[in-house]
Amino acid sequence: MDSAATLSEKSLQEQIAFLDDLVRVLEAKSAEIEARLVELEPQILTLQQELQEIYTEGDRLPGRGTWRGKYIYDLGAEGGGDSYRG
Repeated sequence: MDSAATLSEKSLQEQIAFLDDLVRVLEAKSAEIEARLVELEPQILTLQQELQEIYTEGDRLPGRGTWRGKYIYDLGAEGGGDSYRG
């Protein structure tokens, strides 16, 4: 594909052709993403259910008021944030 800088130097017909190609590429990518989402949705739902079961079980434990916030904070810390050590 041409860069946007060289696109301005193209004729109107060339610009239209470029944009038509771009639309086709974006539509194809969108279809790929949609298909991947459909593929992943059952896994996501299963993981959400498992997480809810963990929360429910954790809420039954003594001191339940602090475990969930600490656990979620520690998960965020794995992504580079500071970890709460209570």
